[in-house]
Amino acid sequence: MSGLVVSDEYKELCEDIEILRAELTDIILEKDDLMMVECQNLRVKYCMTIGAYEYKVYQYYCDVERIKRKIELVQAKLNRNEVVFIPLVEAQLDREYSEYKQKLEDMLNDINEADRLSKCKMMTEEESREFKKLYRNVVKKLHPDLNSKATKREIELFQKAVEAYEHGDIEELRMVNLLAESIDEKAPIEDSGSSLDKLKKHKEELIREIEVMRGSIERIKSEFPYNKKDILLNEEKLNAEIDELKRALDYYRDTYEYYKKRLNQMLGDTDG
Repeated sequence: MSGLVVSDEYKELCEDIEILRAELTDIILEKDDLMMVECQNLRVKYCMTIGAYEYKVYQYYCDVERIKRKIELVQAKLNRNEVVFIPLVEAQLDREYSEYKQKLEDMLNDINEADRLSKCKMMTEEESREFKKLYRNVVKKLHPDLNSKATKREIELFQKAVEAYEHGDIEELRMVNLLAESIDEKAPIEDSGSSLDKLKKHKEELIREIEVMRGSIERIKSEFPYNKKDILLNEEKLNAEIDELKRALDYYRDTYEYYKKRLNQMLGDTDG
């Protein structure tokens, strides 16, 4: 009887690699679900609750800082007996506070995007199960960390899958999975001295990648928005956070009105 005799070491390495590939697949799916589903949901909830109040507070904070600076500029002109031409003062303030304005625009964009996402059509339970199963299949077949010899086409196809997963596009993911299924499996490595070295190297790479992925998951959990999860999912804590922001909002509103009256008095214009 002829045929290739596979050594115990070769078989053991292959078994170890399959176990590590399965573990890495699970970790990749955990990370992607964390980033593209759980964190996105937390971000939406944050923007639609705490974030909306933070935007209003920051808006009034900017108004207070701007009107204080406006008073300084007007007072300086009055001290020099110069004519106060408000449009020129406003133009200078626009330049000085451009970063404040940009941050406000960014915050508003985040809120608008969260509002859009909150209105997106939700998947049924059956679709959600299929969605995750499709993505798992594509990850096992195409993910670069699981397929070191992935072609350019396979990498591009995987990126399409990531985008579909991120946007909850089940139709696109079905299409990508269909294309992934048509890709031929890589030929197995033959049992030889050089192939054993390749298997050992591949095993080490998988172990390292698993550690990297675990580190990434821990980092994601330590950062926004996941680090706000405890507050966002606790109604009492969420309301307490909002109440604190409401108090800050009242403070900045009152402060702005105080400086507005002061400026009107300086200009002799009770209408501002």
